[in-house]
This record gives sequence, C-alpha cells and structure tokens, in this order.
Amino acid sequence: MIRLYTPGTGFPDLEAKIAYGLAAIGLEVTDEVEIEKYDGGRFIVKIGTNNRKAINKAFEMFVRRMLTSTHMFFIPGVQAKYRDVYTTADRHGKLKERLLNYDLLSLYDNRENIPVNFRSDKLCHHEEIPPLGKSDARKTGGLLLAASTHAGKPYKKDSVVTNFNTTLCEVCGYIAIIGLAKFAFQNIIGEKAYRNIVTIAIPSERLDSSAIKFIMSAQRIVSKKWLTGDISLRTTPFALMAKFPSICYSLKDINTTLHVSAFSPDGRGGFRLDEFTSQSDIPYKKFVSAHPENVATVDKLLGRQPAVSAIDALYECLQSNDWGYASLFARLYSKETSKGNYVNLLYPKTANYLLKEVCMIPEEIIKDEAINALASTLRHFVLERNYGYVDSIRNARYESKDFEETIAKLLREAQIRSDPEHKKYVPIPSDEQIRHIFSIASESEEKFNQVKTALSILAFTWHRSEKVNKEEVS
Repeated sequence: MIRLYTPGTGFPDLEAKIAYGLAAIGLEVTDEVEIEKYDGGRFIVKIGTNNRKAINKAFEMFVRRMLTSTHMFFIPGVQAKYRDVYTTADRHGKLKERLLNYDLLSLYDNRENIPVNFRSDKLCHHEEIPPLGKSDARKTGGLLLAASTHAGKPYKKDSVVTNFNTTLCEVCGYIAIIGLAKFAFQNIIGEKAYRNIVTIAIPSERLDSSAIKFIMSAQRIVSKKWLTGDISLRTTPFALMAKFPSICYSLKDINTTLHVSAFSPDGRGGFRLDEFTSQSDIPYKKFVSAHPENVATVDKLLGRQPAVSAIDALYECLQSNDWGYASLFARLYSKETSKGNYVNLLYPKTANYLLKEVCMIPEEIIKDEAINALASTLRHFVLERNYGYVDSIRNARYESKDFEETIAKLLREAQIRSDPEHKKYVPIPSDEQIRHIFSIASESEEKFNQVKTALSILAFTWHRSEKVNKEEVS
C-alpha cells in the first residue's frame, strides 16, 4: 500500500484539497483509496497498490488532459489575462515537460512539520519546484484563492499592510485544483447579484473509498446549481442539503468540517473573495436526514425571496440547542412562509425534532394531554394571525406571573369567541387540565421552561387530526 502525506501548509482547506486531489489520482489506479487525519492538520492518503510508476502515470494523465484546458482555470485567484499561463500547456499546445518528471511518493513522504517563513518559503516546503503560475509573462506565482481562501488578504476590508505573495509549488497547486474540481460543491445563490459558493468537506475522521467516491459523484450532480436567493453564508449548507438530501443520507455517519466560501465577480473576468466560514456539518446532516418533513421545512424557507430571519433562527437553535431560538424559529417560520389568507404551520415531525433533539424536552411533556389541549387553543389564535398570546408565553419568566396571567386572558377570550349555537368553536382545556399545567410549571424553573417552550412550538404546529389546507399540501 502506498501512503501519501499532505505537506502541512497550515491551511485546512488547502490540505483537504491536496488530499482529495491525491485521492482522485489514486482512484485512476485502484478503487481502494482512503483519507485519514494525521498530526499537524495533515492527511494521509492510502492507495491500495505498490505500483509507484502507476501513481505518477495517473498524475501525468491529469497534466496532459484535464489541466491543459483554460476552462479549468475559471477559478478565483486567476485573472482572465493569465489563464493560459496556469495551464500545463502553452498557447501552442506544448506541454510543460518538467511536470512529467516529478515523483509523487518523494514529494508527499512523511516529513516532519517544518516552520514556514511566509515571505520567502513555499508553504508546501517544495523549494526546488517553481511556484504555481510563474512564467515569462508573469514573474510572480503563488497560492491561489481557489486553493485556499486564506490566500485572500487582508482579513479586514481596506486594511492592506503588505503586498507579499504567499507561495505554493506548481505540483501542490495543480493537485489542489484537481481536488477542487473533483470534490468541492460549487453552487450559486442570489437573486440579482449572484455569488458563487464553494463548499469543501474537510474530513474529521477516516473516509473510506465508498465515501470518497460518493462525494466525487455527488459533486458532479450538485455543482453549478442555483440554490436560493440571498442568505447568510453560514446557512448555505441548509440550502445545499435540502436541495440534495442524498448528501446527508449517504454521509450521515461521517463527520466533516464544512469550509464554505463566497466569491463574486470582480468586473475584470475574475472573482473576489467576499467571506468564508468553517463549521461542523453534524447539525445540518442530523436535522435534514431525520425525516423528509425536515427537508420540506427547509425547502419552504428557500426560493427567490428566502425567509432569512427564520433560516438564521433555525441555524442558531441547531448550533446551540437554544430553547429560545427553537420557539422563535417556529414563530418566524409561520410568519414568513404564510401567504395571503393562508397561515402556514410547522410539520409535526419537524416540531417533534425541535422539542426532543434540540430542546431535550421529555416525552411526557411533549405528549401531555393538557399541554396539547392548551396548544390547540393557542393554535386557534395563531391561525387568525394573532400571535400575542404565544409571544407572551414564550417571553414569560419563571419568577413573574406573566405565564398564568396570559393563559387566563387567553381562556377568557376563547370562551367569549366560542359560540356552539352558531358553530363557532374554540378548543378550551378543562379547569383540571389548566391546574395540571400550572402544577408542572411551578415545580422548577427547568420544568417551567420546558412547558412554555412546548406550548410555543406546538402552537405553531399542524396537528395530525386537523385538516391541512390544500395550499399547504401543494
């Protein structure tokens, strides 16, 4: 078995792209390829062959075919006038023969982590190899934005303090571009001003050959697809996984860190880096793969004019397991997805996920008959777009009497509105059920928060016994 080690550049997204690029080369030789984490933020790529020559030949194949096209370099960091400089062949089709003489096993051996001088050394420590993009027409070369968003300086807008170029050898640069092309999800968001979103899944644990091949095949289906209108960068994985839920189902047992970056056209045929973020994929995958109703919930939030506030609240509650954000999301979801006279509510399975998995509320509270009876009363007013009672319960504090007083007002108005003779019926819980709710809520502050959160979310949830509006089904 051949083991190739990424060079230890210190940039997580660059290390992942090099690892994926080496894996793509390995897959040209054998189906047995794995990626494992190594020390210092590096990765080991294990290839199930001992044929050293075959590995170098596979790299040569990429050099001769894929990397000779300028279409491969319509990527961030490459200006339009320099695209032919980055290709592995010149304008006349003459190949850079030196690229055929490199031995990947020697370049990617298990060397120790070497401190890098960012101003003079190459990040990959391959000092003997020319920088990526250097030529007679372009005297400097180095790290591209496409290879790592950390190449985009400065980190603060308009605070340039130096213009030195971080360097990277051409072999590492080309392999990173192969990894980008084969494994990164590249999508588009926005309504008028489109932005290119690049998502790379940085492995947090071992990736076997089936997972590697799935990411590569999914990338071909997903990439270049428009996802939604303008949403915050941190929530774009919701859009990606809701549009293509098979990603979560296939990788739900594998943990990765999602490195997400946004690029916009710079007006000169290239791209500029707007922002980037890194975060665990676990909350997204767990939520989307839990039930198809969760996929439908996120999908309803997307579109040409997405429900930005609701998406942000969902992100916050899944990332922090915050009860307040969970009940706020239920409120915003209903408000922002309702149209005309139709009031939309949460799917039951989605509400149940928020209550059990996010808020960790016990089953006996969620299914309590009295609590569900009071939630039905609240839901009656929600369907009339009267959110005042639910908001008051959601904002009630344990040490105050707001909770009891709000419920008392709610019941008085429900009784006034209820008129069985004229077929006006408002569901009203019994006195015994109300005393039961007050009894549970008074046991402790934790119980109080569980009860008010359950009421706040269930009030914005369709009940299975209720008729769902035809518009909601469609």
